[in-house]
Amino acid sequence: MTVIEQKKALRDEMRETLKRMSDENRLEQSAAACANVVGLSAFQNAKTVLLYRALPAECDPAAIARAAALSGKRVAYPVCEADNNLSLYVPEDDSAYIRSGYGILEPDKARSQKVSADELDLIVVPGLAFDRAGHRLGRGAGYYDRLLNRTRAFKLGFGFREQLAQNVPTEPFDMKMDCVVLDRWIYCE
Repeated sequence: MTVIEQKKALRDEMRETLKRMSDENRLEQSAAACANVVGLSAFQNAKTVLLYRALPAECDPAAIARAAALSGKRVAYPVCEADNNLSLYVPEDDSAYIRSGYGILEPDKARSQKVSADELDLIVVPGLAFDRAGHRLGRGAGYYDRLLNRTRAFKLGFGFREQLAQNVPTEPFDMKMDCVVLDRWIYCE
């Protein structure tokens, strides 16, 4: 089986696994994973944090956003651009979001401040699967890999325990996480 076929099989498996999770389980694990992130020095020392607005089946970093705001950190969110790159914005308030073609809540550029990848200290990265070595399997469009390749920010994979795979197949362009944080475990180099 090729790496592309292995990735497709793991994506399919993880999508099915995530569909079977209860909302209660998602909420509990999201809260615990957020608490783990907030306890890390990479979070505590960061001035600008990139988060994401979770899709229904994703681990939700909303509590990280609240903790960041309380400690005076700047919180940015990605916008998926037509060229398959992410642009980064700090929304002016909680109403400054619009739903993208992917169904993701993204900052409304007209009511947000643009930031560069160089300004980020910590990036909380969603994915479909992670392994203990820091490998990540995304949804397949490469948005985050392109962003992660152009920043020196701390790269933190964030997910549910069900998303921990024995081995995530990788290709040369796949960016490795500095740390993977789940509800019960933290895997850092």
